[in-house]
Amino acid sequence: MLEDIRSRLSKIFVFDRKTVVRLVLSLLFGLPAIVYFAINFTGAVFGILLFVVLSCVSIRPSGRYNFVLDLIVPVYTALFTCYYFQLALIYGHEWFGNPGIFSVHLLFDGRLFFEVPVIIAIYYLLRAVTLSPRLSGIIAPVPFMLLALTDYYVYLFRGHEIVMEDLMSARTALAVAGDYSYPVTVPLFFIVIPYILFTISLIGVKRAPTESKREIAGHEVSISPIAKHIFYFVLAVSFLALELLGVSIWFNSSKWQGRENCHTYTAWNDNPSSLVGFYLNFVKSIEVMHVSAPEGYSAGALDAAINTAYTDYQVLRESMPQTSEGVKPNIIIVMNESYTDLGIYGKLGPATDPDPYFDSLINEENCVGGYVYTSVFGGNTPNSEFEFLTGLSLCYLPSATVPFNTVLRDTPVRSLVRYLSDHGYTSLAMHPAPSGNWNRHQVYPMLGFDESMFLEGFNYSDDDFINGWMTDSCAYRNLISRIDQQEQGEPFIDLLVTTQNHGGYGGEYTGSVIYYEADPSLGIDCARAEELNNFCSRLALSDKALEMLITDLRSRSERYILVIYGDHQPSCAPVMGSDFDRGGRAYLTPYRIWANYNINTELATANCIDVGNLTNVTSLNYLPLDLLAAANFEYDRYYAFIYSLRQMIPAVNQAGSLVYPDINEQDAQNADRLYSYYVYNTLYDSEEG
Repeated sequence: MLEDIRSRLSKIFVFDRKTVVRLVLSLLFGLPAIVYFAINFTGAVFGILLFVVLSCVSIRPSGRYNFVLDLIVPVYTALFTCYYFQLALIYGHEWFGNPGIFSVHLLFDGRLFFEVPVIIAIYYLLRAVTLSPRLSGIIAPVPFMLLALTDYYVYLFRGHEIVMEDLMSARTALAVAGDYSYPVTVPLFFIVIPYILFTISLIGVKRAPTESKREIAGHEVSISPIAKHIFYFVLAVSFLALELLGVSIWFNSSKWQGRENCHTYTAWNDNPSSLVGFYLNFVKSIEVMHVSAPEGYSAGALDAAINTAYTDYQVLRESMPQTSEGVKPNIIIVMNESYTDLGIYGKLGPATDPDPYFDSLINEENCVGGYVYTSVFGGNTPNSEFEFLTGLSLCYLPSATVPFNTVLRDTPVRSLVRYLSDHGYTSLAMHPAPSGNWNRHQVYPMLGFDESMFLEGFNYSDDDFINGWMTDSCAYRNLISRIDQQEQGEPFIDLLVTTQNHGGYGGEYTGSVIYYEADPSLGIDCARAEELNNFCSRLALSDKALEMLITDLRSRSERYILVIYGDHQPSCAPVMGSDFDRGGRAYLTPYRIWANYNINTELATANCIDVGNLTNVTSLNYLPLDLLAAANFEYDRYYAFIYSLRQMIPAVNQAGSLVYPDINEQDAQNADRLYSYYVYNTLYDSEEG
């Protein structure tokens, strides 16, 4: 009997010359990985050793036992994918200090059992298209490997992990990708080398020839190849359905292993990996792209609330301080790429002020300013455009939504531009980048702009670019040129979205002033100090360019109001985990409303709040209210409604809303609810353009 078992095993597990070649290759790749993991993460050493051992044997079951491969290989593939690809996503993150915590999250928290079905489904789908178990096992991890690599670099540069919405922004991501350097150590040892070793281990898997007949209950039965493909396809669909069911179960379970509310879809920081599981969260992100009506939503009730708010506002306006309307001012909006006051981080801020002119504007009689909460950090610029131009907050949309990619491409929407158009304004949107970035060529008409101008419409030379992005100085020169071309006496609104301070802050230093010195005690090493110095040197160039623009506007006889604000903080900002909480510093950027004539500065700041030691704080969705107040415009019914909500919720972004301390909780909740109704109605349920 032992001899028979030995004979059978010798046919299944073969050690030959080809096996020796695989063993040599696995050692060639495996030894460096073992050394690296022994130093950095000992838990992964055992997986590498397992690959080396598995490369020593060839697995060749006899024809009647070929089905065993379709049981072993997909499970082996799924376990490999879940472990190594997710390990690369979270290794080195702040919360990942305990080497055993990965196993705790993946195994004991139950995520593994919810994540493997989708990988197995891919395996059986490949089998359904006639690939062998070996090739199916080798190919199945590839999409997950690419997703893990993408997420690793996106998190490294942006500070947030990716969701499905980001993949719809692939064109913009590719346009930006060339501006970064790409470290390869973690991807190489945690993804690439393990995948190579995994592939080597599967090369030894080989099916024996099978006959097309089987004996069932004493009768020979022919098995059609088509039936096999259908069977594998059914298995693939079944495991995919199991995955979707698992995702639903996971996110509907509010408690797991004693932890409360731990299964919530998220797209901030590394929460997808650390709290939920990256692949579970990513699958969920596909679902949340579908926006349903808020609970209790009623278009009629919303319209009644808007009418009430407008009536109350008209009564209130009679008691507000007024200025003579006179001639309607021309309005210029500058959304400055990554413009930030790093001084809000205290000791982590620069030692030398990079933008003294911007700071000095606040002392002018016809200028107000402070800070605005944005809904993004390090990227997703169009979300800041969206909030400012529409008065809508991303707080009431699914996390990680980019409206420029979804509804706004083909849906006209109420906006500041349309409001001013009703007051006789013409409008122009300018952005010195390709028109396809974030679908702006489709979105700007939906926001009501009469004309759009992209990179090909700007006048520039090679000297007008820094790190591949047009300087603010060049962008402002083009803006001034367009102002000169616009007909005098006809009011206009011009939007300029700049690009100079875009990401990619490493490499050659672009200035002579030292803003940051490496200081490990403050968490600033040499590499970060270089990035922060480069970023601040660009802010200094922006400051000089702004002085040039305002000097020009100051000299003009027509009335001009300029609004300038930062779209988000740069990815190199010295943030900490708590800075991403509701009301956190990571979302604050500075703003100024300046005019070359007397404006109503009192109304322009009347509804701002103080946060810590920062004064005149608001959020981007409310900033148009302050602009219109400064220019002495009367709000329409929609802006009056947003104004009424602001009396209870003075600032709101995707991280949450701030509430005045003297507002009771029920009133704040009602305001929150009405705002969510308004956002849904405007984007998904409004018949108005």
